[in-house]
Amino acid sequence: MESKKNTFQRLLEVMDELREKCPWDKVQTNETLRTLTIEETYELAESILEKDDEALVKSWEICCCTSFFTLK
Repeated sequence: MESKKNTFQRLLEVMDELREKCPWDKVQTNETLRTLTIEETYELAESILEKDDEALVKSWEICCCTSFFTLK
């Protein structure tokens, strides 16, 4: 469990750094992130319905989107 906590903490640190240094990330707003989050959620839902385990692994993108909301 500690390993997962460390991994998640590292994700938050990377996301925080991206917010400060990445030009694309700097200009994102709740509105632009809303659209991206909705798209990623639909992709995840489709993967679940299709039992596509490989695509489910990519569901981390939703985590990234929601991390941006929490780090603002």
